[in-house]
Amino acid sequence: MDRGFPPASRRNLDRAGITPIPPEVDRSRLRLQRHEHRLSAGTVTITWSTCMPQPDQVILRQRGQRAGLHMRASPPGRGGDSLYPRGYVLTRTGVGGQISGSSGLAGAAVLVAGATGGLGRAVCAALAARGALLVLSGRDAAALAALAAELAIESAGRASSAADQDGEGVPTVAADLRKASAAERVVAGAVAARGGLDGVVFAAGVVAFGAATDLPDQVMIDLFGLNTLAPIRLLRAATPHLQAARDAGGAPFVVNLSAVVAETPLPGMAAYAASKAALTAFDRAATRELRRIGVRVIDARPPHTETGLAGRPVFGAAPRLPRGLAPEAVAERIVRAIEDGETDLPSTAFG
Repeated sequence: MDRGFPPASRRNLDRAGITPIPPEVDRSRLRLQRHEHRLSAGTVTITWSTCMPQPDQVILRQRGQRAGLHMRASPPGRGGDSLYPRGYVLTRTGVGGQISGSSGLAGAAVLVAGATGGLGRAVCAALAARGALLVLSGRDAAALAALAAELAIESAGRASSAADQDGEGVPTVAADLRKASAAERVVAGAVAARGGLDGVVFAAGVVAFGAATDLPDQVMIDLFGLNTLAPIRLLRAATPHLQAARDAGGAPFVVNLSAVVAETPLPGMAAYAASKAALTAFDRAATRELRRIGVRVIDARPPHTETGLAGRPVFGAAPRLPRGLAPEAVAERIVRAIEDGETDLPSTAFG
């Protein structure tokens, strides 16, 4: 138990099974300001005055929620204390349980759209390894169920996983995001399953090949419907819930998977490149707008990646392509960007 708690308080908190400050939080950035314990009333309140960085705020809030704790910001400190200008209050109703975990993503409710694709699957694995609480979305309900079962098996040995904490599986929401109403339904399902939303990763997409003058209208509608309009609709539907997460002390995010062709359009891929460039343009503007409410938008433009997408075009045939990056390496880079507070991942960021 932490210094600053009188022996009686330490004993009471020990009896309650509560660890006030999670071990992963940098304690040099914390200063105990006030503590209360009313075990008979089933309430423990702990207050710090702190200049706590955003990742540690997320840890406290998300891991606290898993233990039944709720964090709110207190007014700025008084007396000219510039080093510790704010306080955070954690309140628990009932006793028992403690906060644990090892990543700023641990306990974060994250919706992954396109979860069963080559890159979406790798992103899910990387997020789950860090203890994120996933909601999986895609068109194929059977493929989603299989991926959910696979992730549950992989997470069986991790104490920070959803299965270990809740005894529940990974929620799934099957939907065709090309349909205008699907985004609202997917977000509503994710919020209902997890009680809120801390992040969204859009990893769905389709590709088409052929001369700019040869592509039928329906192919272009399919390209822009999924590659451009779907992530825009999903961000729009998720924003109120992400703002609520920010208001609760979190650091919510949206990751949209664009592509290197948004930077360097290639012959034979004009419409596909245009659909990705449109998404990148949207993300750049949305990044500036949403940062005002504390929601971070990350536009990721990885080089060609071995996801198998080029072998499943909605039109045409893929040209001869050089060997692409491993999906697992791309996914790790994206998840690191989430953890490190980045907002832009150009193709050069993937090595």
